[in-house]
Amino acid sequence: MILILLSLLITFTEASDNQELRLVSTVPSITNTIVYLGAEDNLVGISNFCKISKKSVTRIGSGLTPNYEKIYSLKPTNVLVSKTADGKIEKDLKKMGLGFETFGFNGLEEIKK
Repeated sequence: MILILLSLLITFTEASDNQELRLVSTVPSITNTIVYLGAEDNLVGISNFCKISKKSVTRIGSGLTPNYEKIYSLKPTNVLVSKTADGKIEKDLKKMGLGFETFGFNGLEEIKK
């Protein structure tokens, strides 16, 4: 969990000082981490399954079937996704020219890496 938090912090600090950080989170665990880090105001899109208090956040579908048109329209600086077996979501985001970070939550061994 600490590595995940550090990865998110690195993602946050890589945004340009002149550029507003606009995050889309595709899974509740990532959204919860962003809220825990105090960066809830940077969320512009979340999955339909996320539960946060910020009302002005656009729902973008699920982590496995995101609505790419909605995501693209939000002009995110980073889309935060959970690793998929086939890598389709990552490939689609790359084709669209969107920046993204992939996080794997497949077990304790992966978290240790």
